[in-house]
Amino acid sequence: MIERLNQLSLAQFIELSCGDNSVLLEENENASEKEMKQLASRFILEYRTLMNPTGVKAIMAEKENALKIDARIFLLKLCKSLCILEGYEQVREALKESLPANLTDDRLKKAVENMLHEAEFYKKQNNKNNVRRPKPQVDPEAEKLRKERQEQ
Repeated sequence: MIERLNQLSLAQFIELSCGDNSVLLEENENASEKEMKQLASRFILEYRTLMNPTGVKAIMAEKENALKIDARIFLLKLCKSLCILEGYEQVREALKESLPANLTDDRLKKAVENMLHEAEFYKKQNNKNNVRRPKPQVDPEAEKLRKERQEQ
């Protein structure tokens, strides 16, 4: 199996970017779909990093931000569950950086709910701002050439 991006010809890379992972295989070689997809993703990311490093950094920053928001929502849902089970001290410990120490149990419960609503709002806003761009259309002639090569 091809292991490095520079082992691919331009034509093979175009086929790969159109979804034909079989270009990664040598003759009479087999590999799992999962393995080929991972390698294809790695090559495409490597290519994008070479061609547009700033754009890749921006994409990674967006994904990192989305992960942070999801982690915050997860933490706050756990804290909300702990409040229901009256585990207020554990909630105070988990959120000691975000909340004043002298909150009553009722105020702590409301603060957790407010923080959860705020985090969910940020997630919705982030999803609106990061609407997926449509995939590029496949060139019919390139698709025809790919099919001809597969038949050979």
